[in-house]
Amino acid sequence: MKAATATNASPSTYQRAQELIKKKDFMQAKTLLEQSLAEGPSAGAWHDLGVIHYIGGNKQKAVECFEAAVNVDPEYDQAYVNAAEVFLSDGFVLHALDCYARAVKARPGNLIYREKFLNLARNFRFRIFNPTLKQLFLESMQIPECYTSDAGLGWLGILQTDPGFKALHKAVRQKNYKKFRKAFEGLPNRDSLMDVYFLTGLKRVRIPAFDFERFLTHLRRLLLENLETADWHFNQEDFTALADSLAHCCHYTEYAFCVTEEEESALKALRARVESGGGGEKDVAVLASYVPLGTLKNAASILDKYSESSLRNLVKIQIGDPLERAKVRNTIPRLTKIEDEVSRNVQEQYEESPYPQWITCSSLIYSEENEGSLRNKKARILVAGCGTGKEAIELGLVFPDAEILAVDLSLTSLSYAVQKAREYAVKNVTFKQGDILGLEGSDLYDYIACSGVLHHMKEPLEGWRVLERLLRPGGLMRVALYSELARSHVVAARNVIARKKYRPTPDDVRRFRHDCAKLLRRRDYKGLMEYRDFYALSELRDLVFHVQEHRFDISRIQQSLRQLGLTFQSFFLGASVFSEYRKMFPQDQAMQNLDNWVLFEKKRPKTFVSMYMFWCRKPG
Repeated sequence: MKAATATNASPSTYQRAQELIKKKDFMQAKTLLEQSLAEGPSAGAWHDLGVIHYIGGNKQKAVECFEAAVNVDPEYDQAYVNAAEVFLSDGFVLHALDCYARAVKARPGNLIYREKFLNLARNFRFRIFNPTLKQLFLESMQIPECYTSDAGLGWLGILQTDPGFKALHKAVRQKNYKKFRKAFEGLPNRDSLMDVYFLTGLKRVRIPAFDFERFLTHLRRLLLENLETADWHFNQEDFTALADSLAHCCHYTEYAFCVTEEEESALKALRARVESGGGGEKDVAVLASYVPLGTLKNAASILDKYSESSLRNLVKIQIGDPLERAKVRNTIPRLTKIEDEVSRNVQEQYEESPYPQWITCSSLIYSEENEGSLRNKKARILVAGCGTGKEAIELGLVFPDAEILAVDLSLTSLSYAVQKAREYAVKNVTFKQGDILGLEGSDLYDYIACSGVLHHMKEPLEGWRVLERLLRPGGLMRVALYSELARSHVVAARNVIARKKYRPTPDDVRRFRHDCAKLLRRRDYKGLMEYRDFYALSELRDLVFHVQEHRFDISRIQQSLRQLGLTFQSFFLGASVFSEYRKMFPQDQAMQNLDNWVLFEKKRPKTFVSMYMFWCRKPG
């Protein structure tokens, strides 16, 4: 929490208070701030008084002061932000969400506020429609630089409470296609499908909800079957806009949706028509919701024909971008040989299925406490196992002065990463092909990020030891590893896949996805669907079909850190989890006792369902 840097209060009294705050003389500063407020209302003085109350442990008084600050100046954004952080520390997500919404309203151009709002909203279950939140979501999705990809459940929650979408609810609930079509045909209107919020969301967020996916699958089939029907519910422009948004959605899931035999016949005829040069924009858009346009025989001519049309972004991501990546592939330098057998097997998987395929990335720092010291310095950063570049590019955005090397086994993934770096105009990241096991040299790094990588090696500790040798004394490392306890659903799925002999091909991954409800116990199936990775083919392959996987527990992490001589710093978790931990272990305010975390995870086994992500440091 920071004190204000500007004020509309009496300069002599207020500036003296700020000087005392800098010296951490909070008691004297508090007296002067109260004196300043007696002289006249001041948003800055109220805000700084709130910070002092927070430091002193009086959260309620702190929030009251922050509220007083925005009563004086409704655009005093830092007061909203600090109030949000106080609410989060006590687990009051809805209050924090409201505060960040107000901060965005006060400073619409601040991407950090928007991303923090979306991060809180992404899993929130909205029960009452709020038009202000809908507008905030829409504005954020329309900003290319704003990280919206993971906000799918929040986006869907707002949509489901929207009165304008109410007419479609009956159709959305239908499991059977014929019943869906009947419900759809009986709608008084279909205006909500043309709502810019709905259309934009299909393009900009991943929606991890199987029921809604089924609705989109039915809707896609409906568009395919009615391509030739004149004046069918939509004019040609609206039909194309809907098909275009749906095609973006299907592209980002890598065509995970099921296709029926009835659709196959119509799809074959449509593909033949488009490949022969026939059809128009709506034909191309509907086809693109079933197959990537880059796989068509006349892909180049389609790119040329529609590059200035309403389909320009669709043809770019499905034809133009793959062509660019093919050129990039040959320019990526090779840093090490890839000789280890397991490394070669992992490389092969990611050449076939680069992971992850992402829409947007974040410019938020993960942890100011751990990573803040890297700001405004020419830090040397290594991203070991960068995949398609999301983590490396995020680090490039957060630390523009840093020199970043990002290494991965897969040229396909690296090509994707280079293209995305160009898209985000990130120039301080160099991508090279190589194996962590082959990394060596006298140059040491201030920071090493290795997320979701070590557990795919033959011997994770061997790879980790290489990274430890590359970290300078006093340097920081961010590591992410799978949790044995949290991944029981994944283990159950992997066992079924092995027993039923599913192969890691797109068709078999899609088939397993369709079959798993019958093959898995209900709790394992439900648990699997809670992973965002379930909703895209390459990510589902990574989740349950991976050629090599280790899983850890906290005791094993603790043992590894001891063997490597690294010191545990903290986990990367939400404020509400930290609040629960402090209630359970009030004597460990630093939250660094890993024995305590073992007990905490046993009581809350889903805590590390994504991964154990944590920081560790090499002694200086």
